[in-house]
Parts: sequence; structure tokens; C-alpha cells
Amino acid sequence: MPELIPLRRGEILFDKNRFGNLRFINYIEELTGQVNTATSATGEITTQLAQNLQSIARINELEKKQLKTIKITADYTAKPYDQVVGNNTGRINVTTPINPKVNDIFNVKRKSAAINVIGTIDGKINKCINVKGYNMKLLYDGDEWIEV
Repeated sequence: MPELIPLRRGEILFDKNRFGNLRFINYIEELTGQVNTATSATGEITTQLAQNLQSIARINELEKKQLKTIKITADYTAKPYDQVVGNNTGRINVTTPINPKVNDIFNVKRKSAAINVIGTIDGKINKCINVKGYNMKLLYDGDEWIEV
């Protein structure tokens, strides 16, 4: 910030037409130049902040879409992006995610006993994983879950 103009004894800053003297005009120009520079920098900072917030939102959305391994031994309702691994000793049910969005996915892996996958899959109600070691990857297409 420019220093304040020290008034000189008897100095008149404005003439009779209300124009400032040269020292006053230089002070105002210096002050205005600094304000304009600061305003420009503020606009750049605001733009950068908006871009950063968009990036953070995208990162948060991507983090939600990472597969999470869930080991189960009893009935379970899957969530989008679950990697469900059944270590069950008897037959259990895995229910498809509730209120899925288009392109949500989840996987069901049978390691031991049979797993019933509950929901509409490829036009059929429910599907059983009878083969040990079988992995069922399901994608929501907007109408139903499809095995991919």
C-alpha cells in the first residue's frame, strides 16, 4: 500500500476546478494500480479455487467407485463396487444393491458353499452360483443387472 501523502504546510491538494495536484494524482494512480492488481489476483485465485473444488469432487466420486473386498459367511445385501467373497459353510443369499445407478458394478465370488444372488439378472429372477471358485461380475444397465 502506498504511504499516505504527508501534507505540507499550506499545501492545497485540489485546485478550484477540483483537480488534484501532481503529488495527489501520483498517489491515487499508485493506489489504484495496486487495487487493480489485487483484484486481478483475486479473480485468478477464485478461478483456481473453483477448479480445485471440481477436482476434489471428481476424486471423491472415483474413490466411491473403487472395489471393496467384503468377506461374508451369512446373508448380505451388496453395495455398488463391493467385491463379495463367500466363505460360507452353507448356502447363503447375496442381494443385489438397492437403488443402483447405471454402470454400477459388483462381484460375487464363491469360495466354498453355494451362493444365491437375489435380484433380476439377465432377465431372470435370482441366480445361483453352484460352481466352487466361480466369480460373477454384475453391471447395472438401467433396467437390470447383467452378468459381464
